[in-house]
Amino acid sequence: MNPVNLGTFGVMFAMDLVAIALVAYGLYFRRHARRDLLATFTVFNVGLFLVLTVLSVRQAGIGVGFGLFAILSIIRIRSDEFSNTELAYCFLAMVLAVVNALGVGRNPVAVADLTFTLMLNLAAILVVAVMDSRSLSRGTGRRQITLDTIH
Repeated sequence: MNPVNLGTFGVMFAMDLVAIALVAYGLYFRRHARRDLLATFTVFNVGLFLVLTVLSVRQAGIGVGFGLFAILSIIRIRSDEFSNTELAYCFLAMVLAVVNALGVGRNPVAVADLTFTLMLNLAAILVVAVMDSRSLSRGTGRRQITLDTIH
């Protein structure tokens, strides 16, 4: 078992919270206004960050990792259908948790590692901000038509 550096954990967790707040609230909620997914993305990110922290600190086998992804698959299958945009945001929440949690097990973390993690967070957030911007989607639309009866 690796010793836990609470300072490193605090810095990485704070970085993760800032990143998911920017993504979930700053980008997704302000553009798409779905409060239920705001909570889903945030809780999913924080939960995955904490699980990955435990896995990086404790010497867990590969079976634990496969079990984690099996549980995530079951949750995905039993949940409501996501649009492609919502699925992308869910994937980003997962990526941010993984990127930020991997440094927690190192004791102590170098400034270069923190800088690199911060750059990865900013790159992911910037790409989503640009790709989901209104200026890129201007002039496009989508309609869903539900027929009550077929003649």
